[in-house]
Amino acid sequence: MPVTLAWRERLGILVAEIARDASADYNRLMKMLSVPDSLVEGLERQALAHGRTVEDEHRAMLESALIGRVDPLDPKAKAAWVERARRLRDQTRGRNFTPSEDLIREMRDDR
Repeated sequence: MPVTLAWRERLGILVAEIARDASADYNRLMKMLSVPDSLVEGLERQALAHGRTVEDEHRAMLESALIGRVDPLDPKAKAAWVERARRLRDQTRGRNFTPSEDLIREMRDDR
């Protein structure tokens, strides 16, 4: 059966209603989580600027924030972290560092 213009219009209306309902559900969720309106509005503006839904923008932000995080329970991630720490110790070996308490004391004395 060919898709007529009327069916396309009905489908467009249905998709718009689903999107509106999903957005309303998302906004209700943000209210339940006590997310300030200003943050929700900022998220909406950013989603619009990136051409995404608010939900997709939120997902992208979470993914971006979590990329590169080390899972302490992952043995490979732990081994990589230990190796980076070893290299840093090797790079800084022999350098003289001022203890932080000395720096803090100097700052207090300068007041």
